[in-house]
Amino acid sequence: MSKLSSIFIDFLCLFIASLVAQIIIFGSALFNTPWATWKQAIASAIVSALIVVAAAVNPTVKRYGIGSK
Repeated sequence: MSKLSSIFIDFLCLFIASLVAQIIIFGSALFNTPWATWKQAIASAIVSALIVVAAAVNPTVKRYGIGSK
């Protein structure tokens, strides 16, 4: 598996996990949630998934960081 695909898979998994956690918090009002709340949930999921980008540019991360082989 290439470094880029590893980064993408990690980013996607973290994004989905963050979004699912927020959907659970919405509770029974899931389908009555306004669009503004959904935008906040998506934005926070993107920000939390940026941890993967930080790991990708970190040379100490052995899996796919800049310094990995």
